[in-house]
Amino acid sequence: MSWEVDEQLGETTASLVVVPVSVGSFAQSGISLQSNTGATKTLTVEPDGAACLYKSLVKGESPQIQTTVPTIMAGLECSTVSRLAWPF
Repeated sequence: MSWEVDEQLGETTASLVVVPVSVGSFAQSGISLQSNTGATKTLTVEPDGAACLYKSLVKGESPQIQTTVPTIMAGLECSTVSRLAWPF
């Protein structure tokens, strides 16, 4: 999807890319692709009740968290950030 956006933007560089977190693999791919340019910022979003990335960043590690509120997007209701995505 990021390559498609880049193709549509042509020579224009996006200043901000917004990606959902979930377990982090999609967000990691967006961060990895956009970090090549250095000019694009990445904003990650996740549900309040399943904010595993936010809570992991606060703790400085990626523990399993207790999800507190169900979300209508079950794919975003995750309790642990992917081990592969966490370093990014």
